[in-house]
Amino acid sequence: METQRLRAIQHPNRATILLESWAASQDIIPVKARRIRAVSELSGPLRCLVRRCNSDESVWCSWTYGHRIWFVAATPSLDLARERKKPVLQIKIYNECGQMTTAAAYVHTLHHGWQHCA
Repeated sequence: METQRLRAIQHPNRATILLESWAASQDIIPVKARRIRAVSELSGPLRCLVRRCNSDESVWCSWTYGHRIWFVAATPSLDLARERKKPVLQIKIYNECGQMTTAAAYVHTLHHGWQHCA
């Protein structure tokens, strides 16, 4: 995959679509959870994370169910994508208090969907 195509993946709209695809493929967010689109609906610590995402070219998605919030941030990795010739996202999951609960890289393959990068 040439660098130009890999850079296109890093565009915020494309990266958000990839992040939504990744989240839908995981069993971490309850089916009944509601998507949060307004920053004002997030807790103070999560609003700080949104500002950080905006400054470091990351994208984010968030969901709520009851008192819980799942905040997922992703940064496309050009180096890992170039190495694997497929889109790679560095994913970080945070709870409603802004504490990171998980961090890992995932690659998207045509035949196997999202897989954890070893």
